[in-house]
Amino acid sequence: MTRLFPPKAECIVNIHAQLEHLRKIKSISTGQAFTAEQLSTIIETAFWAGLKPNEGRTTRVSLSVAAPEYLPGAATFRSPIPCDEATIVKLAPAVPLQHSLGVSVVNDALQIWGFAPNGIKALDSLAVKLTEPGTVRVDVGPYRPYAVLDGRSNNILAATGSDLAHYLRQKLGKAFPEGDILETQAIWQECLALADHVRMILSDGHGGTVLVVPSETGDWESSLDPFLFRLKAPITVIRDIIRKNLDNANDQGQLLDELSQASISDDVKNRIIAALHPINIDYQRSVRAIASFAKVDGAVVMTHDIQVLGFGAKIVFPSSQEVKICKFEPMSGSQSVLHLPLEDIGGMRHQSAARFVEANRDSVAIVVSQDRHVSLMNWENELCSVCVVRNAEWWA
Repeated sequence: MTRLFPPKAECIVNIHAQLEHLRKIKSISTGQAFTAEQLSTIIETAFWAGLKPNEGRTTRVSLSVAAPEYLPGAATFRSPIPCDEATIVKLAPAVPLQHSLGVSVVNDALQIWGFAPNGIKALDSLAVKLTEPGTVRVDVGPYRPYAVLDGRSNNILAATGSDLAHYLRQKLGKAFPEGDILETQAIWQECLALADHVRMILSDGHGGTVLVVPSETGDWESSLDPFLFRLKAPITVIRDIIRKNLDNANDQGQLLDELSQASISDDVKNRIIAALHPINIDYQRSVRAIASFAKVDGAVVMTHDIQVLGFGAKIVFPSSQEVKICKFEPMSGSQSVLHLPLEDIGGMRHQSAARFVEANRDSVAIVVSQDRHVSLMNWENELCSVCVVRNAEWWA
């Protein structure tokens, strides 16, 4: 059978060369090195597995290529299983949250050895993600994703210099203050939380719209009617947890500094330090709860600093309102279409979001469609247009 991703295909050669380059840099290793032929087989197998449903469910799973002994916390099978399409499809529903199928190359054969925790720190890591039928995302080391492959337009994103949280920070105008490391960390973690919010809506498969507005009240309110589930007081739990964690870490740092200067023995100091544990509250549960708001028809509305104002908001606009659209792709960040017709960016959910941004130019709209594509919309003064980034799920 003719391969879609043969070893000599440009995308495979590119990915393999990047992996080889990263392996030459001293870093934490995955304990795996493989040929272009083996890389081709991994991606080919994953691609075809993604086209096969399991009892009507779409196969969505990630494959992390690494030796299990290099991954603390990995859950290993007593005996490895051949890595083929049928096995990937069968095991996909069983993969725990925040885990992947662990794959290794043994004697030129691919084997599934168990479940690997996500977020491998090794510079030479490789993950192949089945995000939708007919498309695989390939993460290489710090480049996530490095490539998006569908057998036709095999896009190499490589070093785009951006990801979802980074892009959102830029478009929301959340500048890092000079000389305030705690506030800088808080701003960045708020952007990470917003990106997590988008990922959770994406994983739910229902879709939804998130409008990120500059403040609790403002001119943007006139663009929403009705706002059915406007909250009496904003939900601030995510931003509160972020700042509480940072304050705890700062307090503990000061305590350790005082301890280091105390006139007690080093043995006692070391025992006290060993007994200290960082107090870190997980905000993921709160993000998950807010992501469920998107299941209600209408938009979720929150401020730039992640205060949730409500949900079920309907966007209203004059029928005569004209909207200029400029479309971008995540792979390059370069302008691809200027003054695209509004109806070409998607259905009413997309068109309404674009109209909202045009009318409220200090806001950002995030639209997640039911087919698991993400569009980011913001106003660009230089282009005098609404900027729409399609396929932003590549960054998610």
